[in-house]
Amino acid sequence: MATEKLNIGPVPYEESCASLGFTPDFEDVARAECRAYRAALIAYYGVPPEGARLRVVGNPHDFGTYYELYVFYDTEISATVDYAFTVEQGLSLWEQAGFSAPYSYGERGSIVERHFENTDHLIAKAIATLRAGEEIMPPALTHLTTCYPEAAALADTLTGTVDQVD
Repeated sequence: MATEKLNIGPVPYEESCASLGFTPDFEDVARAECRAYRAALIAYYGVPPEGARLRVVGNPHDFGTYYELYVFYDTEISATVDYAFTVEQGLSLWEQAGFSAPYSYGERGSIVERHFENTDHLIAKAIATLRAGEEIMPPALTHLTTCYPEAAALADTLTGTVDQVD
């Protein structure tokens, strides 16, 4: 087995993210964003096939450690290679996968508002949003409910109140 990895980034490429050296509680915020991005990618591109995995990786920098999402894949399994090169495209916006941004930012990466209690809550909000418009993205709903059953159960309590969750 020959494993390779591709960098996908911390969040969708047109979205704001935590800034190392500026965002308070950077490590927790950056890891939460990466976990949310992993779920959004699974919603959009599907569950990684056996031999592929989406992982949050810390990378050392002069100012500390920053975090990004990588896809690890087995180069000897064509399905994992295909998945890796597809998911590497990432997303441009959270809403492509039915998600809202986990945080709102002000100047220099300062957090203005946190939009979730924990990762399951954020994913549950996306599931509830997708359920409200099922005909638009039915595969995303299936992908999330399969990978995140706890969040799917939590979404049952949010359905019909999506606009009031923030």
